[in-house]
Amino acid sequence: MYYEVHGRDDAPAILFSHGVSMSHETFKPQAEGLQDKFRVIIWDMLNHGQSTPLNDQLPFSETTADYIVDLLDYLIIEKAVLAGLSLGSYVTQIIAHKYPERGAAENGKAVMAHLTRELMRDMVRGLPGHLQV
Repeated sequence: MYYEVHGRDDAPAILFSHGVSMSHETFKPQAEGLQDKFRVIIWDMLNHGQSTPLNDQLPFSETTADYIVDLLDYLIIEKAVLAGLSLGSYVTQIIAHKYPERGAAENGKAVMAHLTRELMRDMVRGLPGHLQV
């Protein structure tokens, strides 16, 4: 699995998951814009970009969710803000359901973002108020 980590190791983590026919490149501007305050993880889903193919006998979305949790474990990240665009949003929802303890929490609620073009643009311009550290 191909991934990149931007920012300080001790910063709060945010992981971006892209949509169909995209790659980690989708979130390069967000990684650059947020790396001063966050540990930003961008990655290529299996069968996308520089990542390896997934065994077609396995369920894609559920297996991808497990791979994300494995990546967080590998990077020694207990909790992360999980942000997804399109298919990435669906996979993020699976993680929130299957592994609720892995999403960054505020008052016991999972922090998860379904990204729109507007939110992605705003994140490049400056950190939205609800994501400030």
